[in-house]
Amino acid sequence: MNPSPHRNRNRWLAVAIAASALILTMSGAAQAGTNGAQRASVPASTPGCGSATFCAYQDRNYNLGTDGTQWNYSFNRSPHLLWFFVGPNANDQFSSFNNNRAWVSYVSKNCPADSQTFAFSGGDVVTDLSQGWHWPDGSSMNDSISGLAFGTSTHTQGLGHGNC
Repeated sequence: MNPSPHRNRNRWLAVAIAASALILTMSGAAQAGTNGAQRASVPASTPGCGSATFCAYQDRNYNLGTDGTQWNYSFNRSPHLLWFFVGPNANDQFSSFNNNRAWVSYVSKNCPADSQTFAFSGGDVVTDLSQGWHWPDGSSMNDSISGLAFGTSTHTQGLGHGNC
């Protein structure tokens, strides 16, 4: 009996298992790490945030306040799998948000997006980006989001440069 085919099959199996573990590890890390911060549950009523919509708020705790503003990015009016600029009035203004979508949403510090990005799972909410949420470079996410991208899956995906 030639042990060579058996060894080759075991090697391929070991490589396949290692590759699967690496993919799962990368997907889990990129998908929605908490960055050391506490995730909050969605309040009973997040102001004006419809289904399939990413809603961002100028103030923490979804508070519009007297000067606060809300920006809604709906499924039907936003590109998918492409980075896009949040808009001149929303740029560097997000302090809390509700990812009221079933799929992953991505945020970037810069537009065009570079290595300072983060992915949030569908349904994730953040009540205060100043409380423990940081970019990979260590700077605070609060009032520093310039780009968004919307996935079409519950898993992280590759994104195009889009309109940044």
